[in-house]
Amino acid sequence: MMVGVLVKDFGPSQLTYQLARGGQGVGDIIAFFENSSRHSFPLPFASMPIHEAFSYTGICIATNLSTALKLLSYPRPSKKYFYVWDLEWMRIANRDYDKLASIYRNESLQLIARSVSHAEIISKCWNVDKVEIMRDFDLRCLVKNY
Repeated sequence: MMVGVLVKDFGPSQLTYQLARGGQGVGDIIAFFENSSRHSFPLPFASMPIHEAFSYTGICIATNLSTALKLLSYPRPSKKYFYVWDLEWMRIANRDYDKLASIYRNESLQLIARSVSHAEIISKCWNVDKVEIMRDFDLRCLVKNY
């Protein structure tokens, strides 16, 4: 099973750590990054610039609003997910509801939250019925259900 994960960068963060940890034993993972940065530690998977995801044919998982917007424009992924690691829309200064809704309510993206509380918030704020839960970026759960 091929899984592509779209990330902002590989700088030191809980997301980078959980991605590296949760992706072990899943199969072929490729992480596509928006910004080149020093890796916090050696990555146990391949990585390449995000524009390469345009022709990627496996499962793709966006991890923030920017990567989700890009993923929506990519024609080839077999399945598109948005793993809402962070409720980042709450900190955007000039919220453009229509633009945010075009991501969170898009039927092409399956929403995944990192906790039950995040799933409830996403469901209520964006009026979506189905938000899956995947704790700590455990990709084995996703691959098992695919």
